[in-house]
Amino acid sequence: MIHDQCQRLKQGRINAHLSQEEAADRLNVSVRTYQKWEQGEAFPGSVETLIRIATLFNMSLDWWLTGKGMRPLSTTQRQIVNGIHGLRPDQLEALNVIIASMVGV
Repeated sequence: MIHDQCQRLKQGRINAHLSQEEAADRLNVSVRTYQKWEQGEAFPGSVETLIRIATLFNMSLDWWLTGKGMRPLSTTQRQIVNGIHGLRPDQLEALNVIIASMVGV
């Protein structure tokens, strides 16, 4: 992850009043994995994880990944996020490609 994304991830966690341990627990990852995300040593590996992070920290994926649109999720955005959970595997893969192109992974 690039530095700005790491900072926005950390700020989201702080704004949610969570420790790294609490965030890791709610995201079903190890504390070390979460720490690597905040330190820029690794990047969440799936769309589902990205969505869980954005939902937990009440931030849009757009803001977290690009720094644009710094605002809480709107009702429409929440509906989109919730709708992603029902996507087929091929649709999730297409979404992964789009997100990867946004972050340069």
